[in-house]
Amino acid sequence: MQGVNKGKHEQLQNALVQLSNLLENEQEDKESIQQAIDYQKKLEYVYSDYQKKLADLEQVVIEYEDFYAHVKAQFLTRKLKELKREIRTKQPAYGLLAENIRLSYGT
Repeated sequence: MQGVNKGKHEQLQNALVQLSNLLENEQEDKESIQQAIDYQKKLEYVYSDYQKKLADLEQVVIEYEDFYAHVKAQFLTRKLKELKREIRTKQPAYGLLAENIRLSYGT
């Protein structure tokens, strides 16, 4: 899924405005004029709603990234280092601990 392109949105809005003006100048079908105006309003509403939800999503992503960094740096790393000091290399749990350390550091 891709985001909504602001330029394309503005182009469509402008095209609807121009069509409305053209239809009004030509004394064309009032129903078509009203439909173009309704589409403009709906398009603007949907785009505004999209922008709001995008801003909300941005906040959620920031919150997640902050929490992720906290858990990784403040909890996981500290606990793994503590366990590494406590567990000897000959104990069976050492392999699992070493694997968890590799996973947490991405190495």
